[in-house]
Amino acid sequence: MFFLQRNRGSVTEHVVVTQFDAYQDGAVSKTEKAAYEQHLQSCRECREWVRVQENLVTRLGIERAPAVVLAPAAAARIQQDLYHAMRRAVIMNNVRATVAGVGAFALLVLAVGAVLWWQAGGLSSGIEAPAPIQAPSIAQLQSAEQAAPVSAGVTQELDDLFNAYQKNGIFSGSVLVARGDAIILNRGYGLADAEKETANTPQTRFRIDQMTQAFTAVAVLQLQEQGKLSVDDPICDYLDVCPAAWEEVTIHHLLIHSSGIANYVYEGGPLSGDATPDQLVNRVIDLPLEFEPGSEYGYSNSGFLILGMIIERASGQPYLTFLQENIFDPLGMADSGLDAEAGELAVGYRFGTTEAEAVDLSPYFANASLYSTVEDLFRFSQALQTEQLLSQASLDQLFARHFTSFAVESDWSKTYSTLWEGIDDGRRVVYARAGGPFNDNFMKGFQSALVLYPDDDLTVIILENLGSADPFSAARQVAKRVLGDG
Repeated sequence: MFFLQRNRGSVTEHVVVTQFDAYQDGAVSKTEKAAYEQHLQSCRECREWVRVQENLVTRLGIERAPAVVLAPAAAARIQQDLYHAMRRAVIMNNVRATVAGVGAFALLVLAVGAVLWWQAGGLSSGIEAPAPIQAPSIAQLQSAEQAAPVSAGVTQELDDLFNAYQKNGIFSGSVLVARGDAIILNRGYGLADAEKETANTPQTRFRIDQMTQAFTAVAVLQLQEQGKLSVDDPICDYLDVCPAAWEEVTIHHLLIHSSGIANYVYEGGPLSGDATPDQLVNRVIDLPLEFEPGSEYGYSNSGFLILGMIIERASGQPYLTFLQENIFDPLGMADSGLDAEAGELAVGYRFGTTEAEAVDLSPYFANASLYSTVEDLFRFSQALQTEQLLSQASLDQLFARHFTSFAVESDWSKTYSTLWEGIDDGRRVVYARAGGPFNDNFMKGFQSALVLYPDDDLTVIILENLGSADPFSAARQVAKRVLGDG
């Protein structure tokens, strides 16, 4: 039996695994605390797992020295953060050994940077696509670093933080932090290729896994603005082969992971590098729906493969060609594309310089096959704050709130493409994350997070080529320092 379980109609988990760190720190709500303790009482497997983790945490207590010399206050904060990050790294490694074969259990994957009001917005007819924009150059992005509206020591403190993480073996990648369009930090840490001794830089290309879904969602809405489809259309209108069970499924259902179509990751055995998108969809095409379309949230990678096929049918172009002409080129995203078409990418590592298993992402198509850089993702997130790619009506539709997490009472809600929005430490936050502690079987050696604090105009983008790291936790530490909470 899988340690993590997938229920029909929704994604569930052993809350003890995902909330262990927060529970130990007293950072869970009363409702979450009660659910955690109730599950622990009823699950012998989790009780044993917690016992092992607590032993590991005890042993880690002696390893809390920062790797760089800092001012006392900064050193104390980094000391604490390193301890928790190291603890999480050990926990994640332990979980990986337990859940090998579970597949891509991802909660979020929309690369955004929008300051939006979270309301549903219908699209009126006759909306014109926005005109192409003049993309900022990399030099302009880098020069803005000096104009960031923060105290003089913040950039240095953030740099010290990631240098400390890197020297302690828990970070390797690139980081971009910005307030508005002013960049606070834009640097690489560790090695993109240990064998070649190539350093990570802001221009290093990383696989971004299910963050690909963000671009797929934008492409669908662009086609809607062009009058070539409607998100309310049945998907069978665009598929050569469509089973009767899918006749009530719409494009909108696919975008919000509410179609009921089974997830190919869990069906048909191990994923094969020589598979095609059609073959992956064929794994689930004869299966019954897991729930009535629109009635529940059930994460399905299959849905975004199908969306890629719909984009190609509606546009008359290959998926990458449409993205290139309508997103990458207008924004100057010269370092983004399909994994199969890439030049040199960062090498993925499990721990230190131990290379992760090579994975061919080309079969994952409109679901998880893109690569990008922190600078390109910043351009994309900034574009979604304006009408550069989509009209405001489409943006409202893109960010309309839908299901809460795990079908329980929660401050977190999802929008298109598994973007999650809610309250974190009293601040409104929108985040997307690819990889993570439960995604090792699908995306080995790469992790990524894009975290936006809309009310504070703060964007944090972290791309890593170290599978044992935790970019989302690192992004939260960045926010504390920039926003004065640290």
